[in-house]
Amino acid sequence: MEGGKASVVNTAKEGWGRSLFRDVLPVKCLETDDLLESTASFDVRSTIENHPILDGIDFSGFPPILGFNQTKRRTESETLLEIKYWDQWFPLLSQHSLGKGRVSAWMTGASPHWGINLIKWDQYDQFWKQLFPYDGIR
Repeated sequence: MEGGKASVVNTAKEGWGRSLFRDVLPVKCLETDDLLESTASFDVRSTIENHPILDGIDFSGFPPILGFNQTKRRTESETLLEIKYWDQWFPLLSQHSLGKGRVSAWMTGASPHWGINLIKWDQYDQFWKQLFPYDGIR
């Protein structure tokens, strides 16, 4: 799952928690509008050290993110990155096993709009290359 502008148009405004695939996601989605935006950006932190998806990625230089879809953690999932809104941390990147594979949820855009700064990040390609093979996509 990827959040961002495309999800704003339909699903996020109605609530990802009402989608037919909500139970397979590694996060609990809201049943209401879940969009949080800011031109000032949000703090992001890594929650798991030495994970294959995050290996070699320096989050001290992580670019500003301008919005995300608010979700809640699932106890059976790993939350690898969190994003801060006011004094509360929310899942930004979570994943879990499903069947013979893995499912990830990235709660912001990977392209222009919320992710405009992300696509200019010098570790953008490395991040996605490490995420997709880990999820079983070859």
